[in-house]
Amino acid sequence: MRRATQKKARIVHSVRAFFDSPAANTVQRLAGHLSQPVGALPLGSAQPRSYSAAMTSLADIRSQFLDYFRRNDHSVLPSAPLVPQDDPTLLFVNAGMVPFKDNFTGARTPDSPRATTSQKCVRAGGKHNDLDNVGYTARHHTFFEMLGN
Repeated sequence: MRRATQKKARIVHSVRAFFDSPAANTVQRLAGHLSQPVGALPLGSAQPRSYSAAMTSLADIRSQFLDYFRRNDHSVLPSAPLVPQDDPTLLFVNAGMVPFKDNFTGARTPDSPRATTSQKCVRAGGKHNDLDNVGYTARHHTFFEMLGN
C-alpha cells in the first residue's frame, strides 16, 4: 500500500510540475477553450501567467513537452509508423498508446520504466468513434499528434 501511495505522489508531482511549465501554458493558450491560465487551475500553486501575442509553433510545443519529460528521466521515443508493423489487429495507429500495447499486455519488457513520445495518429473509428465530428469542431481532425508519457 505504501508503494502505491508513493507512486501516486510521484505522478501527482509530475503532473503539477508539467502544468507549471511553459509547455503547458502554450498548449492551454492554443487550445483556447479554458478561460483561465493553467497556473490558476487547482492543480498548481503558481500565479497566473500573462501571455505574449506571438503564436508558438507546433514544433516548439512538441519539443518543450518532450524536453520537460527528458529532464525528468523519461526516455524520448520516436513516433511509430501510422500503419502498425507488428500488430495485425490494427489497420492504423489511432492512439498514442498503441506502440506500447505489447508493454501493457506483458508481451515485451520496456527498455525504460518511463517514456514519452509524440505519436502521429489517424482518427479511423472504432470503440470511441467520433468520425462524424471531423470538420465540424476545432478538436476533431483525421490526422493528429498525441503527446504522452
